[in-house]
Amino acid sequence: RENTPPEIENLVRVGVETGAALSGTLQTENVGLEKVVCNIVANPNIRYMIVGGPESEGHLTEKL
Repeated sequence: RENTPPEIENLVRVGVETGAALSGTLQTENVGLEKVVCNIVANPNIRYMIVGGPESEGHLTEKL
């Protein structure tokens, strides 16, 4: 298991403390994001999803 940098742990903690429904890191891109989306779809009170982080090598993402 990778060690989470302290600045990321702080961001997760701030998310929880300020009322975010979900706040954390993903262990894998596919399974982790699938679980997040399932939780969001199951909770009609969640209106926004903010995803941030570095580009993963080998993945092509579309910038909006």
